[in-house]
Amino acid sequence: MMNHSSQSLSRYTFNVLLTTLSLFFMHGLANASAMDLPTDPRFINRYIGLGYGFQIRGGCDGADVCEPGRDALKLFGGYRATPSLATEISYFYLGRQDKTWATGNPNSPTGTYIDENNQSVPLGTVSFESAKTHVLAVSAVLESELFPHIFHGRMMQHLRLGLAVSQMKKYQTWRLTTKDPGSTADTEVIEGAVADGQPEKTVTTKNRVFPHLGVGLSYGLTPHLRIFGSSDVLLNPDKAFLTLTFGAGGEF
Repeated sequence: MMNHSSQSLSRYTFNVLLTTLSLFFMHGLANASAMDLPTDPRFINRYIGLGYGFQIRGGCDGADVCEPGRDALKLFGGYRATPSLATEISYFYLGRQDKTWATGNPNSPTGTYIDENNQSVPLGTVSFESAKTHVLAVSAVLESELFPHIFHGRMMQHLRLGLAVSQMKKYQTWRLTTKDPGSTADTEVIEGAVADGQPEKTVTTKNRVFPHLGVGLSYGLTPHLRIFGSSDVLLNPDKAFLTLTFGAGGEF
């Protein structure tokens, strides 16, 4: 179980990572703006977009009931240094995953807590867990035209490679474990009971940094409006995510 100081440290670490990625992005914009841009009239250097779709992920962890997150939301913006190279920042919301473990399930997660004597004491087993995941990525994007003689520059392919940071917040409900007076055995008590100040519900936060890969196609409906489809692989070492999103964006 994560105590208050650990949660504060996680929030601080996550904020530092977000600040670092943002500074990296702004540095890329500054470098790009200092370059001589081409005179191609089709070249527009700023863009934003919003996409919605679904995701594929594993990690039911032996739960008796598992409702994996299926929705994926992607919000992104970028700056093109040339018609074929851009710096892009993306935000992903990967929904909520709910898992339930029945009493006696050996796969149910276990945990400990620190008591008033600063001793590690068994907390019990998890009966229910709900996890939400947010991801922020900064990527280099390589863009090129597809079938220019047919689509006349409207159809583009996009290849992404970058670095991502995720924040996963878990809300867990516990079947508490107590010491039976006069016995050395641990005894599970009913869910919702309060025993020796143990928390029945806990909230923990975990941050990760990992590679981000992506590929996409887009089609320009007008010089300033483009529709797209994008597939992104978020290589979180705890749980990899594959997203497929569709949406529209503006260029200006």
